[in-house]
Amino acid sequence: MLEDATTSQVRNPAAWLLVYFVLYLIYLFFHQEGELAHWGTLVLIPLLGLWYTRRRSDPEFGAKATLKKVGLFWPPPRQGMAIAVVLVLALQIVQLMNRRQRAALDPILSSSHAVWLVPTAFLLIMVTAAFTEEVFFRGLIQRSVTERTGSNTVGVLVATIAFSLYHVPYAYLNAAWPSAGDLGHAVQLAFANGVPGGVIIGLLFIRSRYNLTAPILVHAAVDWIPATIAIAEAWLPSLQGSG
Repeated sequence: MLEDATTSQVRNPAAWLLVYFVLYLIYLFFHQEGELAHWGTLVLIPLLGLWYTRRRSDPEFGAKATLKKVGLFWPPPRQGMAIAVVLVLALQIVQLMNRRQRAALDPILSSSHAVWLVPTAFLLIMVTAAFTEEVFFRGLIQRSVTERTGSNTVGVLVATIAFSLYHVPYAYLNAAWPSAGDLGHAVQLAFANGVPGGVIIGLLFIRSRYNLTAPILVHAAVDWIPATIAIAEAWLPSLQGSG
């Protein structure tokens, strides 16, 4: 059975995944990756590494088992999906209370483009940042650390710290972030955003019986409104200031 792996079998993925993450984090300070590149660095390479590691001790461990191990299986548990729906709605309400975001969003929602732009933004976020980051930080890091230590708490904690650290290079080097050029502010901002999100999504991953569907949906919901605004600014500049 997949869950009956020995301790030695589940330690190797956690160890090399954390080493891989540290090296990847250093790399990000020298090269800002785009979303498509994350499919290679956060998904394909780590999944191949997991498959190779487990295959050495279990020749029957194939592609389907690898995907299931990180939470990519169907159908998702109903409990996790129910919680996800509540969180998605709550997140949109909270974000709409932000006056700056609401002011930028109103012209978009009142335009004829809203019918395709809003769902397109959600789908794009789902198949980029939400998917790639959840596979790596929850499906790989959290799951492997949990199995190694036998503690869900440690798994969530390590994954949350890694998730927060991952955003530091972007917060420091990306001019779109208010902390650009200020490392101290970048660390503060990355952890201020990453810790609450990492803990909530990490706990949701556990409640979802280690299925990634609900975490991906909630992650996408966090970025949905900012992504909609960013896409509108890039594709439909005429909407800027039209409210």
